[in-house]
Amino acid sequence: MTTGEIPVFNLMAVASFGLLVLVTGGVAYLTAVEWRDRRRRKADAEGRPSGIGMAKSKVSPKAAKGSSQPGKSAGKTKAGKKR
Repeated sequence: MTTGEIPVFNLMAVASFGLLVLVTGGVAYLTAVEWRDRRRRKADAEGRPSGIGMAKSKVSPKAAKGSSQPGKSAGKTKAGKKR
């Protein structure tokens, strides 16, 4: 082994460690994003706020009396009669 080979091995070791850290960080980031997205989709399917990045909304008392199910009319029952 000559003295010229040592810096090359050091450079390769540092570069491989840097790539290891970069790939590990990328996998951790993608895992966290998928977990957060899965939580958000589950909350949307159940019709409740997910709590991620959502501020409390100010709803007027009139709007709060409406239907809690999205897509349904607040003032009508299943039979179509006015409440």
